[in-house]
Formats: sequence, C-alpha cells, structure tokens
Amino acid sequence: MGDDHFFPQSIFTKWQELLDLLSLTFDLPVTLIMHANEDSMEVFARCIGPDNPYRVGHVEEMAGLYCETVVKSEKKLLVSNALIDENWDHNPDLKFGMIAYLGFPLKYPNGDVFGTICALDSKENHFTKRIEEFLFKLKGIVELDIAAYYSYEGTRNKLTNAERDQFTMLNKAERILVDFELNKQKTQYENSRKDFAEVNVDLMEEDSKYKALFSSMNSGLVVYEPVFDEHGTLCDARYLDMNARNEELIGHKKNEIIGRTLLEVFPETDAIWISNFDQVFKKKKAINFEAYYSPLRKYFSVSAFLIEENVFAFSFHDITESVNIKQKLIDSEQKYKTLFNHSNTVMMLVDPKDSGIVDVNASAVKFYGFPKRVLLTMKMSDINTMTKEALQREIDLAVREKKNHFQLKHRLASGEIRDVEVYTGTFVSEGKTLLHSVIHDVTDRCLALEKVNRLSMVVEQSPVAIMMTDINGKITYCNAKLCEYTGYSVNELIGQNPRIFKSGKFSKEMYSKLWRTILSGEKWSGEFYNKKKNGSLYWESATIASIKNDKNEIVNFIKMGEDITERRRLENQLLQSKLKAEESDQLKSLFLANLSHELRTPLNGIMGFTNLMLADDISDEERKEYGAFVESSGNQLLTMMDGILKLSMIEAGNMSVKYSSFRVNDLLNEIVNYYERDIANKNLNLHLVCDCETIVSSDKKRIRQVFDILICNAIKFTEKGSIVLAAECKNKMLIFSVEDTGIGIAADNHTKVFERFSQVDNYSTRVFGGTGLGLALSKEIVTLLGGEIWIESEVGKGAKFIFTIPYIDKDEDENLN
Repeated sequence: MGDDHFFPQSIFTKWQELLDLLSLTFDLPVTLIMHANEDSMEVFARCIGPDNPYRVGHVEEMAGLYCETVVKSEKKLLVSNALIDENWDHNPDLKFGMIAYLGFPLKYPNGDVFGTICALDSKENHFTKRIEEFLFKLKGIVELDIAAYYSYEGTRNKLTNAERDQFTMLNKAERILVDFELNKQKTQYENSRKDFAEVNVDLMEEDSKYKALFSSMNSGLVVYEPVFDEHGTLCDARYLDMNARNEELIGHKKNEIIGRTLLEVFPETDAIWISNFDQVFKKKKAINFEAYYSPLRKYFSVSAFLIEENVFAFSFHDITESVNIKQKLIDSEQKYKTLFNHSNTVMMLVDPKDSGIVDVNASAVKFYGFPKRVLLTMKMSDINTMTKEALQREIDLAVREKKNHFQLKHRLASGEIRDVEVYTGTFVSEGKTLLHSVIHDVTDRCLALEKVNRLSMVVEQSPVAIMMTDINGKITYCNAKLCEYTGYSVNELIGQNPRIFKSGKFSKEMYSKLWRTILSGEKWSGEFYNKKKNGSLYWESATIASIKNDKNEIVNFIKMGEDITERRRLENQLLQSKLKAEESDQLKSLFLANLSHELRTPLNGIMGFTNLMLADDISDEERKEYGAFVESSGNQLLTMMDGILKLSMIEAGNMSVKYSSFRVNDLLNEIVNYYERDIANKNLNLHLVCDCETIVSSDKKRIRQVFDILICNAIKFTEKGSIVLAAECKNKMLIFSVEDTGIGIAADNHTKVFERFSQVDNYSTRVFGGTGLGLALSKEIVTLLGGEIWIESEVGKGAKFIFTIPYIDKDEDENLN
C-alpha cells in the first residue's frame, strides 16, 4: 500500500511497549512485529530483553521461516518444539535457538498481508490460551494502528489533492470569465460560447473526480457550513455533504440530513466537538484531536480543516476498540500498582546496574524495619549478607533470565539475619530495565527443615527397619536398615505395596485385622514371616501406628520392625528341645508299654496256637487253621522288629541308598498285584492312576517300603470305599500318593503322625493296632532319598499321603552307586 517505513516514530514506540508487556507478562524471551517484503521478512519492532537475538531492521530470507507459513496461509501457526517436529527441525530460526513459535498474520485495511506478530521461545512452549488471546488482541491493536495511519494519510492526500484541484479549477474558471469580460467586445459570440463550453467540461470532469474520491474513502468525511452566533463564535454546523462511510457510522442517509445542522440531528453532541470546530476558523489551520462522541457512544480520531472561507470538513475513524484496550492496559497497570502497594507479600523494585532499591511496598517497610525513605537510599548489598561481587553475579543471572529463584539471607534494621526466598523477574519501565522481586520470609521453614533433616538422619541411621506408607498402603519412605533386611533398594520399594514382603504363611484374616486396627487409629504390634527379594524368609517383630494431621485425620502409617529370625530360631530350638524331651519320656514310656503289649500279643498267639496244634484230638483242618494264626502272629512280630531295626539303622547312618533303573508303571503294578487280595477281602475298591512309562533311576526297594507302610495303613483304617494309588513324573521328581476313604486325621495331627513313638490317639491303637513306627519310618526313608512327605486329610473324609522322590536318568545310576 506504500512505503511502510514512514510510520511515525510514536507508532514504533507504542508497538515496542506492547511487545515488552507481552514478554514480561508471560515470561517470553522474544516477541516481534515482522514486515513482509516479496521474499524476505524485516523486524519492525521487538521486545527489549537480553535473550532477544533479533534487532530492528534485521532482514531474513523468508524461505523456511515460521513467518513464511503465517504470511502465505494467512492463518495462525503454533509450533511447541521444532526439535521434535520433522516439519520444523531445520528452519532458519533454530540458529537463534528459537524452538517454539506462536504467530498471527497482520493485514492492511484492504486485506493484503502486512506481516506477522509473533512470540518465540528457546524452550518447549505449548503457549497457553491466555497467551494466544493476548497476542490476538495485540494483533488487533497493531492492525488498527496500520489502518488509522493509512486512513489518515489517504484522507489527507485525497483532501489535499481535492482542495488543490478545486482551487485550480476555480482560478481557471475565474480567469476565463475575466478574460471573457475584457474581450467580449473583441471576440465573436460563438468563440466565447465555445470557450465557456470547454470550461464547463473541465469543471464537470474535476467535479466527477472529486465525487469519486469523496465516496471511496474508508474514513468518514463530512463537509459543513459553519453557523456563528452574534459574537462570531461557531455554535453549530450545517451539513453540506458526506461520504458513504459517514452514513454507515452515524446511521443516517445523506438525503435525510443535508441542510440540517449537527445539533438538530444530534442534539446530545458534546461541547468539545463544537469548540474544536471553532478553533479551525479561529486558527485558520487544520487540527487533530481524539474525543468521545456521546450520541454514538464511540471514540473517534478526527482531523478538521478548512476547504474555503465558509466551508470546513472533518475526517474521522472509529478508535473505540483501541481506546478500550489502552484503558484496559491503564487499568491493568493501576491494578499492578495497587497489588504492589497493598500486598501482604514483601515486594521491591531494584535497579540491576547498581543494586539500588527503586521502590518498596508497605510490607517491605514492615519486614525490614527501615522507613521507606531510608530504604530508597539503600542498595541490595546493604541488606544482603553476600559479598557485593557475589550479589552482582546473582543479579546478572536474573537480568539475563537464567535464574529467577534465589535462597538468600537478609539483614533487618534490628541486625537480625533472616532466611528469605526471592522470586525475581525483569520488566521495562520508562525505557529502563528493572527487577521486580517478591520476597518470602522462610526462616521458620528453614529451622523446621533443619530439624527434619536431623530427625531424618536419626531415622535413616536407625538400627530398626522403618517404613512409611500413605493411607492406601503405598510405600513412601524406607530407611537403609529395611533395605539391608530385605535386599531391595530404596527405588525398588518406593511406590510399592508392603504385600511385596508377604510370604503367604499368614491368613487374610490376620491382615484384615491388622488394617482394621490401624485404620481405627490404634497401634498394632505383632510378628511377620516375610519374604526377601531373593525369596528367602525371615521373621520380623513389627509395630505399626498411624500418623495424623492437624484435623486428626490419618495421612500416613509408619512401621518399625526388627529382624528376629535368629532369635526365633533359638527360641524355637529351645522350645522344641524342651517339648521333645518331655514328649520323648512320655512316648518312650507309652512305646515300651505298647511294645510290651504288642510283643506279648503275637507271642501269646504263637504259644497258644502251638499248644493247640500239639493236641491229639484236632483235625487236620483245625491244625491248618491254627498254623495260619501262628504264621500271622510271627509275621506281625517280624514286621515290628524290622521297623525298629530300620529306624535304628537310619539313626546310626547305616542305611544306604542303592540306585537302580526301573519303570514307574511296573513298580505300581507290582504293588497293586500284591495288595489286591487284601483290599478285596475288605470289600474295598482299588484304583491305579499312573501313566508314567519313564524309566528312572532311584532306590526302588526303599520306595516300595514307603508304599507298603502307606497301603497297609490305608487298608487298616478304611472300612468302606476305595484306595487310590497315583504317580507322575515332573521336573525330575517322582510324585506318589496313596489316598483312602477311611477315618481321616485332624489337621492339628498332620505333623504329629510322622513322629516316631507317636499315634493320633490311644483309641486307634486299641482298635486298629500298630506301634506308631510306620509313618515315622516312611518319613525317614523319604528324607533319606531327598524327598518330602505330607498329608492332606480331614476327620471322617479319608486321608491322602503324598511323597516326592527326586530321580536321575538311568544312565547316571552307575556313577551314583
């Protein structure tokens, strides 16, 4: 639209102040107004700041710039981080370190692109909605300034041209008419009429040009005839002409008001308007002013000037939005001053060049104890305990916006030293960069923090394991001793739930009771059998308590624990030794009594039936029956003595393991065949569950001994139902089981049945017989073979004995033997 470099300096100054405001408000290092040329962008205005690498007048080729996209698309552009955006990771602005960009296009009044207004940042920035709205408002202000300038220039040029053309036209007409009068006696009528016709054509052409110019103006334009009072002062103005733009602005058609006066059409016209129009005639020159026009409730920028002696005109454009924005900026500044002066927070303004205190608020006066007039004569070095050199280095960091948070010590008027936390930012006031510092007294916080640090050291170095959780059980703290106990690092534990230590050895009810206790605010004490990181288990004596806030609400739980594994082991050894000693005496007495009884029973049978067999008056069939009783009693006696002998051998370490290769199925089939008749005699069902064709290497004889004991017990204690033998091979482990539907065993006796010299109760002994050595012998044999044996049973629901035996490949048995 013209040479934009002829904008008045006041516009450039205003733009720079707006950019400074944007930069200071949102902590943006770079804010710019760029002018677009054919293939380049020129910096027209910039914010003042140490981190702004762009200078006014700097010209950069447009290709690849953020601004190029804005200019060509005529749309907003937002780039949060060009370094991670493949569309922008090579743009030229990166050489200045600018990786984030937000920009809007600026336009001339006719819609052509003037350039851009933008904000850039050297760090990732997603530019909040507030920043975007603020930048968009500044865009509107700048475009109003551009429109106002070109409207003013266009109007002035057009009016100047029109005024000159009219003046020339009138002079020409006057000269022709004078010449016509002087020469009318000498010139023929036809020639004079021809000359007059030419003048008339000239007048019509000039008038047509004027009207076209008049109608096409973007600003409102009105031509008035002055109305003077008796003192010669302008008191009103009569409408002579107006352009279409004026019709739009005032809401009246031209033909409705031509010939009427301004006060007739708008009786509420402010006096200042009439007064300013009067000055045009008194001073005989054009005047410019801005004023509020009450009838239209708008602000206008006006240029009024004489056209001829009794005709004047004025052009104007609507600046309401611009005025409102300026007022908002003034209000914002006033709010800032009010906030500064009346805030309960200590605030001060500091000159970074010499650390001089420029202004302080009432809270600063109260905090430091100096009168305000004294503070304004002091420097920051007078109240800061740092050396002047160190303080100046910190101030320089603040000016360069490399640091805005400081922990310092300030000296009060009383001489007391207080710890303060200072937040500092730069802003420009009247062209001068100042530091705005917000100061908080954190002395009490520092003392409390020091106390907490001391307490933390005590906790951290405590010989007791300490752990803290939130109310949901998530671990928020643990000390070194807990890490030592468990094998976990601090980072591995923070955020975890304490169930990470659960071994599965305690019931859910126990944990439920624990939580009910601590959630009620009471303390819980007890013992845990916990699991370490490596899977090993340990005993812990623990106390858990709640931590409450000022409102008596539980906010945390703290647990203090001590590893008592060794103590528990020693205590358990002592207890077991005591119990075994006591039980051994009882069991041995019972065993000896039972053994005496059991020995007498088969011996009496042998002696009695032997005597009967020797009698002469018995038949062969009776003698055969008595012989079977003798044999049975002998076998019973033999089994008993064999059991005692095997236990003795194991205790003495004389029982060895002999590996041999065998097929598991074959072993189970042998056992089934052997006991099939005995089981059938009791009307019981026998089932075999085995599909293991694997050839393994182990001590087949010892395994058979265990089976013999378990099956004999199953037959003895089962009156009806079935007996099931099962086997499987899994992970080089033989898993055998013998299950019956007999009388069953109570849970609290599951361990007791494997102890030697022990039976579940005397009643079973009397009813079913036995010495209590079978299961003890089974356990010793299984242990000798490297396996385990246990029972799953309930009273009245039968029993299932399970034992495991590790096996090796058959090719290895020779080496082992």
